[in-house]
Amino acid sequence: MTNHKTYRNCHPVWNLPFVFCRLFVICFLLFVISAPAHADALANFWLAKNKVEAPSYILMDLDSGRILAQKNIHQRREPASTTKIMTALLASESGKLDQSFTIGSNPPKVGESSMYLEQGEVFTLRQLVQGTLTKSANDGCVAIAEAVSGTVPQFVHLMNLKAKLLGCHDTHFANPNGLHNPNHYTSANDLAIIARAALQDPFIDATVRIKKITLHGNKKIPLRIFYNHNRLLMHWEKCDGVKTGYTHQAGRCLVASATQTDPATGHQWRLLSVVLHAPNCWSDSINLLQHEGFDLFQPVRVAEAGKVLTTVKIKGAGAAAEAVAANDLWLPLRPGEEKYLKAEVHPLQRSAPLAKGQIVAYISWTENGHKIAAMPLVANDDVNYSTIYRAMNSLKSLGKNGPIYKSIWVWVGLALLFIFAMFKVNAGKRKRKRR
Repeated sequence: MTNHKTYRNCHPVWNLPFVFCRLFVICFLLFVISAPAHADALANFWLAKNKVEAPSYILMDLDSGRILAQKNIHQRREPASTTKIMTALLASESGKLDQSFTIGSNPPKVGESSMYLEQGEVFTLRQLVQGTLTKSANDGCVAIAEAVSGTVPQFVHLMNLKAKLLGCHDTHFANPNGLHNPNHYTSANDLAIIARAALQDPFIDATVRIKKITLHGNKKIPLRIFYNHNRLLMHWEKCDGVKTGYTHQAGRCLVASATQTDPATGHQWRLLSVVLHAPNCWSDSINLLQHEGFDLFQPVRVAEAGKVLTTVKIKGAGAAAEAVAANDLWLPLRPGEEKYLKAEVHPLQRSAPLAKGQIVAYISWTENGHKIAAMPLVANDDVNYSTIYRAMNSLKSLGKNGPIYKSIWVWVGLALLFIFAMFKVNAGKRKRKRR
């Protein structure tokens, strides 16, 4: 007869770890089977209209740059891994994306979120950027920095120069990955400016949309399979970027973008949000993008590509330059807001000759005295010298330091002296006749 107690203690079914394993497998299978329903439920939970709780945030229209919602946008805060947007932008602008680089000794030493790089591995810079943004890999950032600039300090210097060039006044980078450093900070406004610039790069724009990426492995990892940390990409169909971030000091940070088609015009417009140190970055971002953006505004075309908006006087030119918008500009406006919108053209001082497409002016739009958007205007055609100006330039350039140039002015001087002498002689003769 089998002892029930002995059977219970020795049979695998009653082994506690084995039971937990079975329960885990069952729960995992149920989660996978119900993944679409789970995703919908999560998206619906986040889409519930709530107050944005992040202490610092911004909502910006990607096309025009108009700020639609904001709070403490110039407050300096740690950006955590959203720093990697700038790192990726500089990598793309370096022109080395398709070059191969060997991983040095420094990247494997970097901790926390990692691509598990090992010294001696070979990657293209393109692969490093794609893997780094998708996995939010800190070691990948060091590898990118060394590939682009040779050393991390030189790359960080480049990051700060680029930030100044973009007009970021509340930003200073201390590393390329966003790990905690008291001297590493930015603001919601500056981070939106950096992200907007990055999304204008086709490679960066495509990379931040990646949900899953597979890269070659090494001795420890046969194959690298990385999933994007941005949950909105998985659970909200309108989301198309951009980057998550978290450290204990920075809290939950998220730069997110979403695109919606306007049913009235068919125009696709894209919004960008930044939330820093948010209690719930997912809910805050959707509330900004959907409820503070798409639900309250509608895109209106305020400038049409190729349409002459003004003329600009060009120094030395025979005619004024026709100033046109290089691209359409769609401005998100609230219902009834368009009647309060005013456009003002600011011409620039330009000299002939000008090539078609060169900037000749700026146009800005204001609402109740507040500037909400601006864009450059370009010359609609080539602008050449006037006939008189061309003749004078030809005379000056006719052997400027040569004998012809000098002899011309010698003869002009002699002619003036002759005229003056003849005037004096005639004046003397008239005086003698009168006597």
